[in-house]
Amino acid sequence: MALAAQDAQVAVLVPSMTTEEARACVAQISAHLNGARGALRRLHEAEGWRALGYDSWRACVVAEFGQSQRYLYYQLEAAQIERRIQDAGICTLVQNAPIPETHLRPLAAVPEAEQGRIYLAAVEAAPAGKLTAAAVVQAVKEYQEAAPAQPGRSTTPLDERDFWRTPPEVFAALDATYGPFTLDVAAHTENHMCDRWYGPGGVAEDALAVSWRQESGPVRAWCNPPYSRGMVDRFMRKAQEEARRGHASTTFLVFTWTDRPWWHDLVWDRAGRCFRPGVIVDFPEGRTRFLRPDGTLAGSPWDPSAIITFVGCEQGAI
Repeated sequence: MALAAQDAQVAVLVPSMTTEEARACVAQISAHLNGARGALRRLHEAEGWRALGYDSWRACVVAEFGQSQRYLYYQLEAAQIERRIQDAGICTLVQNAPIPETHLRPLAAVPEAEQGRIYLAAVEAAPAGKLTAAAVVQAVKEYQEAAPAQPGRSTTPLDERDFWRTPPEVFAALDATYGPFTLDVAAHTENHMCDRWYGPGGVAEDALAVSWRQESGPVRAWCNPPYSRGMVDRFMRKAQEEARRGHASTTFLVFTWTDRPWWHDLVWDRAGRCFRPGVIVDFPEGRTRFLRPDGTLAGSPWDPSAIITFVGCEQGAI
């Protein structure tokens, strides 16, 4: 039996669950969560947040649901992956039931066009047809190992993808042009480029959950963002938000990925054929060679880099 407090004076006995009851309860919760994930995707794709008077989808879901931005983006990403799997005609293999988020999460590490095929491979390889998250992880790993040298595909192990470092001479040149930077918003104790940083060991653990404005006022921030799970997109959107609020001007060193939604949503105005107001973009000559997590210099990357700055509305020209 388990105790449940009914009020300050009275406690009632609640019968403990059996294993079967607990499993059924978990299944019920999962079904509700997965169903909500699909609704979250529809709210995003159909721009329901505009109908509710919000400036962005992120502002809507944070205000309406009280969840962290990171959690909600994870759920949206999972819903989008699930839609791609269904569009590939694989939904019949799972009896049209929602796919567990833990099965979808590993697929974020592979190209969108390959997600359905890799999921199908995991389903077909599952013992007795019982798919597990570990089986999806294994399918993703086999895919990455089978084609490591195709242009544009990262060969960095997943556990290292967020820990590459900016070469000091590259940072110094950009600091002289766009700084001085006083806050590194995506760092940790081993790779931060400023005395103040957000990330493990820094003044805040999660840069996406806090304001970038400092006690002294607006700042010029630096960001070499993490590259796993769509984090470039999330840091870009956060930087735009902080710039609009006048909290920070943020300079990014990122790959020139002009096919990504964030490029067209935040950087390039396709209709006007120009960069968006408040955004400064520069393209360094050649390829930027980064430092591996252990500090050694890596080879030339597949993609060229772009230097993108979101200028705070209350700050002077850069």
